[in-house]
Amino acid sequence: MPYDDKSNYLRDTRKQGLEFFHIATGKTALFKAFLTDYSDSFASEWASEKVYGRMDPIHTFQGTSRTITLAWDVPAADLAEARMNFRNASTMYSMLYPAYRNETATDAGIIAAPPMVKLKFGNLIFDADADFKGDAKSAGLLGWLSDLSFAPDLTAGFFYETPGELIPQTIKLSCTFNVLHTH
Repeated sequence: MPYDDKSNYLRDTRKQGLEFFHIATGKTALFKAFLTDYSDSFASEWASEKVYGRMDPIHTFQGTSRTITLAWDVPAADLAEARMNFRNASTMYSMLYPAYRNETATDAGIIAAPPMVKLKFGNLIFDADADFKGDAKSAGLLGWLSDLSFAPDLTAGFFYETPGELIPQTIKLSCTFNVLHTH
């Protein structure tokens, strides 16, 4: 009897994957959502000014920021899945950089687009103006990644096929996503 990985069903059919979409390049990284940490933080900022004759300062609302911190494990059942996970992790690294456009063959390039990302995770992380059932491109929350951490699980080990090539069986990823409000 062949191995039936139910986590593929959850990611692909039930749409319970953790998906990142890089706007500038159109690249997507989709992971099985084995979350180990999830925090959605809101912070309102106020300016306060003390004035003569008032006991309390005058407070002026400045804005609200939202930060999502995530950590997740990305296990692989076999070498093919481990390679796919490794490619998705590499795609995540590229999402920290802007898109460049070369003006001439000798140019290093000019920034053409900032490293904006859309993040989607079921009905927990999505653009409230969209249907949460869509993908990250159509329903993802707009923002940017301020950090990304990659750590192969050394205890789980590696797949070895090609000499010198190490493909982690499990990758531990974490990031901080800064939300840009669009409405």
